[in-house]
Amino acid sequence: METAEESPHQSIDVLFLGAGLWSCLMACKLLEAQPHLRITVLEQSEDPSAHRRTWSFHQSDLDVNQLPPEWMDEFKPLKWPGYQINFPARKRRLSIGYRMISSDSFYQKARKLLGNNLITNAAVSEVSENRVLLKSGKSYHAPLILDGRGLSNHSYPRGYQKFLGLQIKVKERHNQQEPILMDVTVPQHDGFRFVYTLPLDDKRLLVEDTYYANGPELDMKTLQQGIEAYCHRQGWQDFEIEDQESGVLPIPLWSKDSWLKETAIEGQSLTHVPIGMRAGMFHPTTGYSIVAAMTSAYWLTQQDFSEPQAVAVALRRRQQEMWEKGAYYRRLNNMLFLAGDASTRYQVLQKFYGHPVDFIGRFYGQRLKWFDKLMMLTGKPPVPLLAGLAAFFSPMREAYELPSIK
Repeated sequence: METAEESPHQSIDVLFLGAGLWSCLMACKLLEAQPHLRITVLEQSEDPSAHRRTWSFHQSDLDVNQLPPEWMDEFKPLKWPGYQINFPARKRRLSIGYRMISSDSFYQKARKLLGNNLITNAAVSEVSENRVLLKSGKSYHAPLILDGRGLSNHSYPRGYQKFLGLQIKVKERHNQQEPILMDVTVPQHDGFRFVYTLPLDDKRLLVEDTYYANGPELDMKTLQQGIEAYCHRQGWQDFEIEDQESGVLPIPLWSKDSWLKETAIEGQSLTHVPIGMRAGMFHPTTGYSIVAAMTSAYWLTQQDFSEPQAVAVALRRRQQEMWEKGAYYRRLNNMLFLAGDASTRYQVLQKFYGHPVDFIGRFYGQRLKWFDKLMMLTGKPPVPLLAGLAAFFSPMREAYELPSIK
């Protein structure tokens, strides 16, 4: 790993902007699959792993026709054979494999794979045709620029999934064998609230207080107090906080506009392509992007980079297909955020988790069949019927903002 001041000028085949999950994963896998390529990752900070993150997914999210099951094992994911959900009127264990990759293990491996191809302290000032200018005045040239610098500012209507997570170490064994993905037996406020716990080893857990909320604001002090109170109720009286993470993920509502509309200006040159969250490449209802990152990285390794513009065009087509595939989910998001009282949003998920395991796997893997989509809308509705139908069929206008929750 080098800084921008230390790196010599060189010809580059693929230039990544930002050293987040998407850029680093794509760069690592490209270097492994096509080692002849000259690849550089530019990161504005000194250390891309400075802020703790975890990336989780269901094993059933992965389509074996798109991605070998062991493809991410080099990043040392934690694995569990199933998980639990706890709702006021439903408790259940699901035999769906669950996986988690921590930013510590991810970047430890990524640094080894990327070496001096990762350039830090490289804040971008301007991106133009085949060229990136840094604030330091240094420039880089490449026939393909993949921009993974996270969310850009734009006005697509959205709700939020926001959270604070604490990694704790208890004095005695905690005895939790599998993740609890949603514990909704906690007081409901600021939208749909649940606590998410992952057992990292016999004494360590990740405990996250999560909200599907109308606004992105995080009251860190209040959230930490809520997590500590939850831990005490679980019998984890004596523990220390080792680390923490927080995040605010967009949950897009249904609109006739496209998330890609504003990022399209970045593609006036075909060679500059946004990736990841910046391009709307994430699960519409969870906000998670690791599965899209894995499948897209695998797809990228199969491309012929002798014609970089063709790769750019194909990648944009893939992004558009992913966005269109999520339309049904965005309609469901409308129902979640708009159809009922915020304090009863949990009832939507409580009903959802009554469906068969295979259906739940297809939902998270974005492989719903036509009869799955119909089943989602049948039975006793968890929201007022007319309000639910109106939300499902009414597109939100650009710049629409959800009202504050009282």
